Amino acid sequence: SIAAAAGNCRCSRVVYVGNIPFKAEEKEVRDACELIGPVLSFNLAADADTGKRKGYAFVEYADDATAQSACRNLHGHRLLNRELRVGLAERAGAYVPGLDIAMEMVQRLLDMAAADEAAGEAKRKKRAS
Repeated sequence: SIAAAAGNCRCSRVVYVGNIPFKAEEKEVRDACELIGPVLSFNLAADADTGKRKGYAFVEYADDATAQSACRNLHGHRLLNRELRVGLAERAGAYVPGLDIAMEMVQRLLDMAAADEAAGEAKRKKRAS
């Protein structure tokens, strides 16, 4: 399963950025991350019910070297008078808040997509006969 693969992954393209000021705009945080290199994905964590920001984000870079550069160069970077805390999110043994839930959701979406594909194939076969 994807969750098991994620648990064994030693990849390091994803960076955890913490201590983000709650008043920081998403663009400000993303712009700071893009100083290091192109950002493939960016997720600024927020409470699902209230929309209130949680003060951390996950940033995916194109490769390990860029992610490691982000750790070196963004850790301690001041954003609205707060020092960002930056580290590799997928480091072996590191706890990544919410990763298990996100991976479960991804697996469900993949299962749903496979079911939709199978249903569509069955309809195509039925129409063809």
